Amino acid sequence: MNNFEAFIVCSEPKLHCKRVDSAALTVHCGPKPHYKIYILLSLQYNYRKTHIAAPPVPHKTTMNLFDQYPFLQNDLIMIHKMQPEDAAALKRIAEDPQISPFVPTFLYEKKYEDKALVIAREEEEYFAAGEGILLGIYLKEAPAEMVGLAEIYGYEPSKEKASIGDRILPEFWGRGISTQAVALLTDYLIGKVGLKTVTAHILRGNEGSATCVLRNGYVQKFSNIYEDWGFGEPCLTDKYVYKRDFRKKRVK
Repeated sequence: MNNFEAFIVCSEPKLHCKRVDSAALTVHCGPKPHYKIYILLSLQYNYRKTHIAAPPVPHKTTMNLFDQYPFLQNDLIMIHKMQPEDAAALKRIAEDPQISPFVPTFLYEKKYEDKALVIAREEEEYFAAGEGILLGIYLKEAPAEMVGLAEIYGYEPSKEKASIGDRILPEFWGRGISTQAVALLTDYLIGKVGLKTVTAHILRGNEGSATCVLRNGYVQKFSNIYEDWGFGEPCLTDKYVYKRDFRKKRVK
């Protein structure tokens, strides 16, 4: 007879057990050897043909974030890989004076002055390197015109988490584009990639972005924390979190 001691129930499914004494159960596995499981209880057991439940199986991501570029869409917008013809719009987004105060100075779209180089090299230098994914946002009514950027970064597969961000050209503010972009990115990361946590880091004072994530069911986990955004001094930042368990509570 083989014996082992354990502080948890046996993971073998549908084992039957009967009382032997006040501190041990003998598990009968048909023709298999018998195992004795010691438990930390002083109660008297009188179970016959009692099933011992197997422990829950840990959730695992269904795909690696960098397996492919996502193509996301709903009735309002599309989010997908940028094309060479998006260089002019990318330059406007990267240099817009109303956007720049609320985004880090070291974003990938700022790496090259020539934005055609950003688009041409993003796949090799950013995506394939596992740094992040930079995507264009397009209106369904005008699919050839890029109106913003969506980004996925900070991917930690061991923790099943990633972060998201977006920037929309000011002339398209107030149309719900950012709210819909957050919804699509969150659904993709939770539902398709299989992550457990998605975060958004938002500078204090950027009330519009905060409203967008809150409308999508995010909760503010940290307030007024200091982060390096490349402005010379740490910046006050709020961190918003979305968990896989929130999906049923999501505001559409």
